Amino acid sequence: MPLRYGVDDGGIGVDQPGSRRRRRPDVRDRLAAGPVLLLFGLVMLARLIGDWAGVFGDPRAGWLSGVRRVTHGLTEPVIAPVRWVLRPVRVGSVSIDLAFTVVFVAVWILRSVALSL
Repeated sequence: MPLRYGVDDGGIGVDQPGSRRRRRPDVRDRLAAGPVLLLFGLVMLARLIGDWAGVFGDPRAGWLSGVRRVTHGLTEPVIAPVRWVLRPVRVGSVSIDLAFTVVFVAVWILRSVALSL
């Protein structure tokens, strides 16, 4: 068995099922994380555009409701837990959702970190 990451334990526990040792992320993991985070970031951008198009346009437009349904379905499982911790800020009669902004920025930061490793 070849040496991996400079550790020679006789081949026991290196990427073996049931091994308690944590495997260091390799190039394949980083290459997979980059496109996944990119696609998620683009879906979040589509959500942002769709939400603002609903504000300034007809919110009942057929294409717009489809876009919003898909983008909210994909992004809400990530944004909802953040929104639970970071409640929307009330400014007069307006409520600003900071959870979306935090997740949006975090996705782009994580993507740049994943690609730089």
